[in-house]
Amino acid sequence: MSHLHTFSKVIWYSILNTFVTLTLTLWISLKILRKYRIREPRLSVFTCFLGVISGFINQGVELRLRSLTARLLQLNATVLGVMLYISMNAVLFSKLSQQDESLPFKTIEEIIYERQKSICVRNDSFALENIKDQWENQFGKQEDVINRNCPDVRNPDNANKAVCEYGMVVLESKQMMHSLLKKKIVHCKVSNADRRYFITGNVYIAHKQFKEFGLIENFIKTLRSTGIIKKLERKWLEINYVNTGGITRSDLGQVDFRHVRGQQTAVHSRNS
Repeated sequence: MSHLHTFSKVIWYSILNTFVTLTLTLWISLKILRKYRIREPRLSVFTCFLGVISGFINQGVELRLRSLTARLLQLNATVLGVMLYISMNAVLFSKLSQQDESLPFKTIEEIIYERQKSICVRNDSFALENIKDQWENQFGKQEDVINRNCPDVRNPDNANKAVCEYGMVVLESKQMMHSLLKKKIVHCKVSNADRRYFITGNVYIAHKQFKEFGLIENFIKTLRSTGIIKKLERKWLEINYVNTGGITRSDLGQVDFRHVRGQQTAVHSRNS
C-alpha cells in the first residue's frame, strides 16, 4: 500500500480516467464490431475494465478478443501499465537518493570522545548489565555514555518521548509495542524490523525516518569488542544446537544486527 503514495492524487486520478476511457472505448468498439458481424465476445463493462487494468497489475486477464482493433486497445493498456511501473520505480529511486542519514552519529567512538550524545539502553536490561561489566575497569567511560539523561523506556509515559523525539529506538517485545500503539501512547510512525534473530522475533524499530541499518552494524561491531556479542553467540549456538541436533561454531555466520533481534535490548540515541 505504501507504493500508492508514490504518485500524487492528481496523477492517480489521471491514471484512473485513462483506464475508464480505455474500458469504454473497448466496450463500445466490441459492440460496433458485433454490429458489423465481426465475431467478438459479449463482454460487460466490468469485464472490459478488468481486461484493461490487468495490463497495469500484470495479471493478464484473457478477454479472447479476435479482431486486431480490440487487441490493439488491450495492448495499449498493457503498454500504459509498463510505463506506470517504470515511472513508479523512477520516483521511488529518486526519493531514496534524496534521503538524508537519519541517525545523529556515524560511530560509537564519536559519542564516546565528543561527549555530545548518549547511548540509551533499557534500564536493568541484559544489554546494560553486560556493557557495565565490560567497561567497569575502563576508567568509568560508561558513566558518560550509557543512559546519560535518558528516559526510562520501561515507563509507558516516556514511550512517546523516547520513540518520537530522539534519534533511533529499538524496543523489545512485539507485545509491548502493540500495547503502546493500541493505546495510542506512541504517535509517530513505527515499523517492524523484519529480520530473523535465532528462533524468536520480537524487536520493533521505532523511528520517524529509519533508513540506515549500516550505522547499526557499526554499533554491533562495537558491542562485539565489549564482549556482549560473545554472549549472543553462545545463546545462538545453544539454541541452534538444541533445535538442529548438533551444530558447530564454524557452521555459524557472524552475529550482526539481524541476530540482535529478540534479545530484549532497547537502544536509542539522543542529543544530550
